[in-house]
Amino acid sequence: AVFFKLDQIPDEIKMFFDSKTFMNQWIRIALPEVPTDKQSDSPFNQLTQFPKYDAKKVKEIEDAFKKADLLKVTGRSKGDMREGEITKKITFTLDNKGAKNFIYEIGRIMDAPISNSDRDEIDKLFKMFQVSGEIYIGENTSLPYEYTIKAKVDDTEYFKDLGIEVKAVYSNYNKEVFIETPTQYKEFNDIMSSLYGNNWNQSLNPARQFAVANNSNRSSDINTI
Repeated sequence: AVFFKLDQIPDEIKMFFDSKTFMNQWIRIALPEVPTDKQSDSPFNQLTQFPKYDAKKVKEIEDAFKKADLLKVTGRSKGDMREGEITKKITFTLDNKGAKNFIYEIGRIMDAPISNSDRDEIDKLFKMFQVSGEIYIGENTSLPYEYTIKAKVDDTEYFKDLGIEVKAVYSNYNKEVFIETPTQYKEFNDIMSSLYGNNWNQSLNPARQFAVANNSNRSSDINTI
């Protein structure tokens, strides 16, 4: 399971629901267990444990990910001292062209090539977002000590100055660490159900809405998709 806590939500988001019931409280998202005898750090390897995924295609996607130019380094400088080690600071941005090419390559691998109209929509999406970040890495060990990723949405008709920042700090390498699981929390599914109804995962899924609306005439096509 994953636990997280929200202490701040942009005003543009608050207008869609009442956030008082779950702000500043632990929220739990239950995750499915990966049925594997071997533990792997690679999410690509974990995908092969599920029968519905083709192991060969997963390998192709993994290779495409390694070759993709997703990040563009924008700066390198000397960082501060972390746990007795000097760090180097690296700043980067998401390479929109590389990210789009990676999406197109996944479509090719999965025998679902991206249409020209979909490419236009993807272009519009990437023009709206700006992603950047920085990471502190040990100069001698190359261990990551801290990274920050920032995503900003350009001003649109509905949002203004909307962004998100994720920061992670790593420490105590090669030391035993005890992590205490929160005992008081709210289930993510329960929160979403209270906001949008018991079928929230269906009602908020555009693909499912399309399938339901066209089921009588296009059920065979949808099942194929």
